[in-house]
Amino acid sequence: VPKTIQVPKTIQVPVQSFETKTSTYEVAPVTTFSTETVTSYSCPAGTTESGSQCMTTSFQTIQSCPAGSTDTGAGCMMTQTESFPATLVPTGKKGQEYTCAKGATLSGQTCTKTSTSMVAYETSQVAQTSFVDKIASTSTIQTPSTSCPAGTSMSGSSCIGTRTEQVPVTT
Repeated sequence: VPKTIQVPKTIQVPVQSFETKTSTYEVAPVTTFSTETVTSYSCPAGTTESGSQCMTTSFQTIQSCPAGSTDTGAGCMMTQTESFPATLVPTGKKGQEYTCAKGATLSGQTCTKTSTSMVAYETSQVAQTSFVDKIASTSTIQTPSTSCPAGTSMSGSSCIGTRTEQVPVTT
């Protein structure tokens, strides 16, 4: 009869274990731009700022006649009246009468002479102030903002992250 003998056999079974491995990695930072619109106000050339508006001053030449004269459109006419005593002159038969020089008018014992003459206009400068609105100009400003993706941090000009993984170790 055949005999069966059992022989113990040892089998080596690999045991797998894990170790934690940490490594760093580098990624480029992300640059985004925020846009802002700015409106500024300025005064046009030849004006000066006056509060919320711009002021301009111009001068106008005004012609007028001196006091006591009348504007004729072609100049100023000055009328002068001069009064002086009349002259007593004898007349025949012991009489007397008052008389005035030629061009004068006798009124009682007084002579009145009126004369007119042209005089020049007087000129003066009158300031005229006017206001205009400021001119608006709009400009767009873009401001860059650099940041690192989640899980990384800025180091110099790069973003550095740390990666941890389980690596199998065979024994």
